[in-house]
Amino acid sequence: MLLTDKQFYKAALDRKIPEMQECYDLFLAGKGEEANAHFAKYVREHLDYERFFTLQLVEDFYSHYTDEKVIEVADLAAAGHISSCGVSYVCEDLKKLDWSYNPTENNYGEWVWQLSRHGNFTYIARAWELTKDRKYLDTYITLISTWLEQEEFPIADVDNRHYSTAFVGWRTIESGVRMRLPWHYPIHVFMREGVLPDRLVVDIFKSLWEHAFHLKNYCSSHNWLTIELGGFMHIATFYPFFECSDKWRKFIFDRLHKELSVQLHADYMQYELTTGYHMVVMGDYKRVMAIAERYGLEVSETMKASVRKMYGAITRILQPDRHIPDLNDGTDRDFRGDLADGEWLYPNDPEFRFFLTDGKEGSAPAYLSAVLPYTGFCAMRTGWEKGAIYALFDGAHFGWGHQHEDKLSFNLSAYGKNLLMDGGNYDYDSSMMRRMLCSTYGHNTALVDTLGQNNRKTHSRAEEERIVREHIPSDLAWSFTEDYEVCEAAYRLGYGDALIPVDHERKVIFFKKGLSGSQPFFVLLDTFLPKDGKEHLYEVHFQLGTEPTAEQGNAITADHGDGVTLTLLSSGKMSVECAQYEPRYTGWKKRFAPGSEHEHYPAPAVFFSARGAEAYVATVAYPAKNGTCPITALACGKDAFSIVMADGKTYTFDKNDPTFRTFSTAERLEKGMDIGL
Repeated sequence: MLLTDKQFYKAALDRKIPEMQECYDLFLAGKGEEANAHFAKYVREHLDYERFFTLQLVEDFYSHYTDEKVIEVADLAAAGHISSCGVSYVCEDLKKLDWSYNPTENNYGEWVWQLSRHGNFTYIARAWELTKDRKYLDTYITLISTWLEQEEFPIADVDNRHYSTAFVGWRTIESGVRMRLPWHYPIHVFMREGVLPDRLVVDIFKSLWEHAFHLKNYCSSHNWLTIELGGFMHIATFYPFFECSDKWRKFIFDRLHKELSVQLHADYMQYELTTGYHMVVMGDYKRVMAIAERYGLEVSETMKASVRKMYGAITRILQPDRHIPDLNDGTDRDFRGDLADGEWLYPNDPEFRFFLTDGKEGSAPAYLSAVLPYTGFCAMRTGWEKGAIYALFDGAHFGWGHQHEDKLSFNLSAYGKNLLMDGGNYDYDSSMMRRMLCSTYGHNTALVDTLGQNNRKTHSRAEEERIVREHIPSDLAWSFTEDYEVCEAAYRLGYGDALIPVDHERKVIFFKKGLSGSQPFFVLLDTFLPKDGKEHLYEVHFQLGTEPTAEQGNAITADHGDGVTLTLLSSGKMSVECAQYEPRYTGWKKRFAPGSEHEHYPAPAVFFSARGAEAYVATVAYPAKNGTCPITALACGKDAFSIVMADGKTYTFDKNDPTFRTFSTAERLEKGMDIGL
């Protein structure tokens, strides 16, 4: 710890408070122990326990975790189980715990960093609160003491404090995360009962000041910044006896207001374009507002309205099962948990009530199919019931961070089943699975000469920031009518390291009323336009799950149970690869097993291929309930595509038919048309 006792008593504390001046006087008089006791007594007597323990964040913790679960986690900690990122080991003597030790097989860096988020501190304090068992108090004292001793504040590491290996505990994101409940809940629990040694109390509060200094002066950007500011808000609000607490809160609110225009597109999707970190950012705004509301601080209507619109952005692309689409380094979780956590902020919101009560209360959104026109996502749906047909098309910008090479990807759910899904997030390691999921092979789009998209090679974060700042829309174009819904976009930045110059254009047509009495289905029209005049191999790729499949010609059908099937049928030549390492790593689905090599399980990858210069491929995605796909063949050319039905009828469609005409956001703005917001 670099902050000395003298600096703490002289400058960190507000000496306009008589008791804080008395602490300083005692210290100057050489009565350090008395100064520490005086400070600890003041803290015990002046923390606002009533407000803290009725804080929404605390109540959420109580409601999410049963007493049994709390005791289970705390008992593991007391027994020396050290856990991070899903991997644990047993430390035989917690007093000898090494906070820099990494037990993972692949030396997973996040394990050590995230260990210093101190996620189990809240459970340990709660377990002591419930039982008064001394072992929990001793466990907390040992863990916090060893951490304070080993993880010295990195004031000299100015240029490398975000990813420092010398100071593993002080990465700014970890500093922000542990400054949520993990530190403050134990402080309030144990200080209320007066069971912490005075010396330890002083050291904890010295470290809190160092955290505040760290998070104010070396905060970063993107989702890290809101995490940092969210954690910082706890220090600035709970402990008003710090000299700078008022200035800290002003800094936090000013910066958070600025970030609304820096990080949010005009459709209120966070600029990393990953659903997971969109929710992280939204969560930290909610956290700050919850603290402000409980401690009598003013929150602007702008912030409150912006967070509500962030909820709305997710609602527009929400899956029928109420899960958030797992886009880029996203998240696959039930959105209703987030709605419940935010309901205090928007009481009686009809959409919140609709989803939280499964439609028994409130009202559904006023729209069905929807777009995020600036971001570039399009969701097509037949209704808000859980068995609705739903497709998500990715025509989005690349995004500021946590991106995947996935433009033009296509997800599909129907009849209560998720049929084609994005590969989603994975551990931030160098595994083959991580590389695959970030690549085009992890998504339902196309490859050229077996190579994926390479946005990353020419990507500029400054350009992404300009896109947000200047409200530059994506190239997504769409049209929704009673019979058809159509969306399209293009990828034009090249494939592979050499940036093979091929443009890929994809149009998705939703036949809402089917054909010849069929069930609704989708046609994907893929156009490949080489700019080098050469012939190439084009592969339209779909990653299936583990459901049983049946192949016939250029069609494959996956049986999802309960009478639900998905058939993929294409004008391209079909091949299926499963559990393959060479010549390319494909045919796998992710398994959550951080820190190990057990990262995947077999699942068929389907490729529909064409070879030539310009090429045109049509693919049908036919979800069925208690039936089979009645489409037997497809043909696709430059200007038209044909669908052959089992009853012998052939339907030919002109690609330029006004029925399938779409309009981009830019065109809609120019023509005064609705942009879907």
